[in-house]
Amino acid sequence: MEDLKDILSYRNTMRTFSLNKKVMQDKASSALIHHENGGSFDITQELIGFLNYAVQQNKTTIVILDRNNLPIKINDIPKLLETISNKYFEVVNDFYIQYEQLRSSSKIEIALEI
Repeated sequence: MEDLKDILSYRNTMRTFSLNKKVMQDKASSALIHHENGGSFDITQELIGFLNYAVQQNKTTIVILDRNNLPIKINDIPKLLETISNKYFEVVNDFYIQYEQLRSSSKIEIALEI
């Protein structure tokens, strides 16, 4: 009977962990959207890298596809790159801190060691 309680407790702990992790992931994904010139862009490492490449090629304006595959003209690439990079680092760092707090909670830590 004690084994059954342990199994149920472990299952509930892992379910709680998974649900909390999913909520944090969804919150981070929602925060990593940027609106510019009528377009919506998912802030990803790929977008940051692409814009960085455009800046390195001395481009100041560019037309890129947004998350709805619509062409959107970006008039100041360096400014956009700085804006989305700062937002990306802030959101991902917050996500990391929250995730580490979740992982280090005593019940989760014990469950993950099993």
